[in-house]
Amino acid sequence: MENEPKYIIFTDLDGTLLDSENYSAAAASKALDFIRQNNIPLIFVTSKTAMEICRIRAKLKNVHPFVCENGGGIYIPKGYFEGNPADDEFEIIGLGVEYSILKRELKEASNKLKIELQGMSQLSDREIIKLTGIKEEDVPHARQRGFDEPFVIKSTDPNGDAERLIEYFNHRGLNVVRGNRFYHLTGGCDKGMAIQVLLGRFEEALGGGWKSVGFGDSPNDIPLFEAVEIPIAVKKPPKPGHFDFDIRDVQGLNFADGIGPAGWNKAALELLQKNKLPV
Repeated sequence: MENEPKYIIFTDLDGTLLDSENYSAAAASKALDFIRQNNIPLIFVTSKTAMEICRIRAKLKNVHPFVCENGGGIYIPKGYFEGNPADDEFEIIGLGVEYSILKRELKEASNKLKIELQGMSQLSDREIIKLTGIKEEDVPHARQRGFDEPFVIKSTDPNGDAERLIEYFNHRGLNVVRGNRFYHLTGGCDKGMAIQVLLGRFEEALGGGWKSVGFGDSPNDIPLFEAVEIPIAVKKPPKPGHFDFDIRDVQGLNFADGIGPAGWNKAALELLQKNKLPV
C-alpha cells in the first residue's frame, strides 16, 4: 500500500540488540525475522570494529551497510544499491581521524591532565576479555581499530575526570563519549553524523520517504537518537532493568519495556503493529 511506512532501522549492538552478557540476539529473533522477511534495512551503528561487525552480520544474515567505531567509518557493500550486495567488498567512508592520532592524543591528555588513562591498545588480551566478556578468539578483531580508541579512567573520581577530558578534547576537535564498558575517544564525528550520511545515500539511490528508527541504550547513542525520527531506548540490566540516567532527557525519546534485545524485540513489534503491518 502507498501509505505504508518505508522503514529504515539503525541500531546499537552491545546491550541493545545483543545481550550485554552473552552477546546473543536470540531474544529479538521474532522482530529480526520479520524485518528480514520484509526487506527492511537494518543498519548496525556501534562502537565495534568492522571485523567484529562482519562476524555478527554473517551470524544474523544481515546484508546491509553498517557504521563502525562510533561513527568513524561507514561500510556499504559494493552493489548494495543495485540490489546485489557483495559479501566482503565494501565502499568505505571514513569520517573519523586516524587511530594513531587518537592514541597519541590520549597519551598526551593523560600526561597533561595528570589522569591515569588506559586505552584498549595498552590493555592485554586478558584485560580486554575481563572488561568485555568477549571470547579469546574475538580479541584480535576488537583490536583492529581505525577510528576510535576505547579507554578506561583509572582514578578515584572517574566522573569528574571524564568531564575534564571532554572539555579538553572538545577544544582539540575530538569527542569523548561513554559506552557500556569504556569511554571512547573519536574524531569530530559521531553515530548521528554517520546516520545522516547513510540516509542521504539511501534517498539518492532509492528515493525519499524513509521513516528512520533508532535503538540504543547508552550516552554514545544520543547522537543516534537525535538523528532519527523515532528514537527508542532499551533498558539496562539487572532485572527489572533501568534506563541509563544520562539519556533520559533526550527530546522525543521512547522507552522500550524490556532489557536489551528483549526490549528491542517488543518495541520493534509494537511499532510494526501500530502501523498495521502483519507480525
